[in-house]
Amino acid sequence: MNYFNLTKAFALMICSAVFFSCIQSEAPNAEADIVAVTVPDDILVLDLIDNDRVTLLVKAASESLTALKLEFELTPGATISPESGSAQDFSDPSVPVIYTVTSEDQQWSKPYEVICIPAEMPTKFSFENFRIAETYAAGYKYEYYEFYEIIENRELGITYNYPLWASGNTGYQILSAGRPAEDYPTVAVKEGIDGGYCAKLETRATGATGIQLKKYMAAGNLFIGSYSGSLDALKATHFGLPFNRIPLRFSGYYKYKPGEKYMESNVHNPSIQDNFEIYAIIYETNEKVKYLDGETVSDRSNRILEARIEEKGEQAEWKRFDIPFESVDGRTIDPVKLAANKYNLAVVFSSSEGGAEFNGAIGSTLYIDEVEIHY
Repeated sequence: MNYFNLTKAFALMICSAVFFSCIQSEAPNAEADIVAVTVPDDILVLDLIDNDRVTLLVKAASESLTALKLEFELTPGATISPESGSAQDFSDPSVPVIYTVTSEDQQWSKPYEVICIPAEMPTKFSFENFRIAETYAAGYKYEYYEFYEIIENRELGITYNYPLWASGNTGYQILSAGRPAEDYPTVAVKEGIDGGYCAKLETRATGATGIQLKKYMAAGNLFIGSYSGSLDALKATHFGLPFNRIPLRFSGYYKYKPGEKYMESNVHNPSIQDNFEIYAIIYETNEKVKYLDGETVSDRSNRILEARIEEKGEQAEWKRFDIPFESVDGRTIDPVKLAANKYNLAVVFSSSEGGAEFNGAIGSTLYIDEVEIHY
C-alpha cells in the first residue's frame, strides 16, 4: 500500500466522529465557536484554530502586534468579547489574549486563548510536553492527549507553546464511549529512551459505534499539522506547517510491536503482519495549494523532498533511525521561496500502515521519542 494513503484514515475517522456528533448535537444556535479569523497588515503565515485556542503563525515580530485588530467569524448568532475588531496586545506569546464566545441562546460560552507566534518551527521533538484536552459534545465531556513543543526565546526573554502536533484523537473522542484519555490511540507515557516521556501510538478498537460505521479500529497516529473543524473531514485534515530551512536528515528513536491478529474489514488475515509508518516530506505551497489534506497528500506534484523508513518490522528495544531527505523527481528548494515561507514540513507516525482502510491489528503499538529534523 502506498504509505501516503494511510493519512486518509485520519480524515475518515474524524469524518465519522463529526457526523456522529452532528446527529447528537445540541439544539440549533447553541454553538459557541470561532470558525475563522482575519489578520490585518499582511503579517499572517498560517492560522491554527483548535477547540479552545487560536494560534496565529506570523512573520517577524512587528510593532502592529501591540495593537492588533483581529476580525472573527463565529458560529451563527454567537457573540465574542473582547469585541471583534478591537485592538489587543499580542506582542508576548506567553500571555494569551482571552476571548469568550457566547452562543446565540446565551446558554453556552467558551473561552479561547489567542496568541501570535513567529512562524519558525522547532526542529527537535522530545514529546515531553502535552496536555489533557477537554471537549464537550452532546452534553458529554471528552478528554484526550495533545502534544506541543515549548519554545524559549532568549532574545525576548519569553517562553511559549508551539502547537504543531495533531492526531486522530480529535475524532476518536466520539467513538470512545467515554473512555479515559489513557485509552485513546495516541497518548504520552513515561517510557522514553532517557527515562522521560515519549509518544505511544496504539491501534485500538472503536467499539459499538465504530462497528455500526464499519470503522472497526483506529490506528494511533501523530502528525505535524492541524484539523480545521470542517464537516468535510478529508479537506479538514491539514498535513504540514511552514518550514523555512533546508532539511538534510530525519532522525529519532522508535520501538514497535505488531498486534496478534491482522484484520481486513474485520476479517482475520493470518498471512499479514501489521507494520508501522514513519515519514517526513517537504512540499511547496502556493495560491492554489495552501496545505496538503486527506485528498491531496498523495499528490507528488508539490512534493520537493521526502524521508521515510523502508526497513520495518517488530523492534523490541529502542532503535535509532537516521534517514536522508531525498529529492522528489529531481526537485530542489528555491531559496527565495524558502525565505517567503512557501514550503511546509509534514511528519507522520502511525501504528498501522493499513489504517486507510481501517485495517490493522488491534494492539499494534509504536513508541516514538527524540525526533529531530537536521538542516
